[in-house]
Amino acid sequence: MGCPAFLLTVLTRTAQTAYFGHLYDVPKPTEHHFETADRTLGASRR
Repeated sequence: MGCPAFLLTVLTRTAQTAYFGHLYDVPKPTEHHFETADRTLGASRR
């Protein structure tokens, strides 16, 4: 297989290779939460 054909199979996700298998794995999303600036930095004291 030549380079252009190989790149085409990788970009179209039809490549049958052990080297690029991780590209097709869907990562599990992590849970995020946001804090206010006051909670993160502490309440401003004036």
